[in-house]
Amino acid sequence: MWPHDAPFVLTGAMRQPGMAGADGPANVLAAARVAASPASRGLGALVAFNDEVHAARWVRKSHSTSTAAFVSPNAGPVLRRTYSAPGSETDLQQRGLINGGLLDPYKARVLLRLLLAAGAEHDDVTAAFAEHG
Repeated sequence: MWPHDAPFVLTGAMRQPGMAGADGPANVLAAARVAASPASRGLGALVAFNDEVHAARWVRKSHSTSTAAFVSPNAGPVLRRTYSAPGSETDLQQRGLINGGLLDPYKARVLLRLLLAAGAEHDDVTAAFAEHG
């Protein structure tokens, strides 16, 4: 959803500044370094936490308190043409299903809500999911 060449780097902290091992300052420094790096150009939205950089497209929060709370798990894609029995993905797509591709359900829902709020038509939604999913 970030179409610019300049990177958009999101960060934060898992521990408050008064806590032992506060991670906020280190995360801000890492995010600034990532944003300033020529290697980050064209990568879109990124997440910098715990000395790791993740593509926003794949990252998810996996733990509520650990400083290593963000991960980019393997992406389990929606199948498109494996079989065509009634109720299969082929059958559902022929009936109008828009395939989410590699987007997890939460990110697919965010994309759909943004598209609908912008007044996107069915073909626009299909094209956006083909591009981003």
